[in-house]
Amino acid sequence: MEEKREEEKEQWYNCSACGKKTHITTMNVIEGKGKTLILCDGCYKGVRSPLEKETKNPNMMGAVLIGIVAAIVGALIWFGFVVATGILWGLISVVIGYLVGKSVVWGSGNKRGVKLQLLSFSLTCLSLFFGEYLIFSWYIHDIYGVFWIPVNAFILLYKEYLSTSPRAFLDFLFFGIALWIAITVPRARKI
Repeated sequence: MEEKREEEKEQWYNCSACGKKTHITTMNVIEGKGKTLILCDGCYKGVRSPLEKETKNPNMMGAVLIGIVAAIVGALIWFGFVVATGILWGLISVVIGYLVGKSVVWGSGNKRGVKLQLLSFSLTCLSLFFGEYLIFSWYIHDIYGVFWIPVNAFILLYKEYLSTSPRAFLDFLFFGIALWIAITVPRARKI
């Protein structure tokens, strides 16, 4: 009889948030960052509910519009930095990824999810492409006196640059980091 009481006693745990006794069959265990939390159903729903709301009904029009503005501003800042300093600093592309990702989240009404991740990724790609286009056009202007070059000519020149420049590795590295950040900023948060 005494052993059965001990077993029953061991099957009850205190909720990490409110302290309420929770049976082992109804408790919710959350592990992360080196800590394990045991939550009763009420506390678990209180934590999970706001995170689930973050993915419901994003304002896609707002996300697209604010994201496009951020992408254009990011490309222009990068271009302006290169023109002003003469330095092609890859870290600015990482900032563009973060700027676009945060802007997409903000424009969507502080929502998150896969659709917003894809939008952020796409707009960051376009921003990086537009920034590189402006920078290449600037260098072409210095050499040939023509500022706007056709996009197909830019693509051919950029392919040549990527295949011959020792710096191309850094471009791939920073662009990869920028795109990773653009995807992770609007990612749905989990408990």
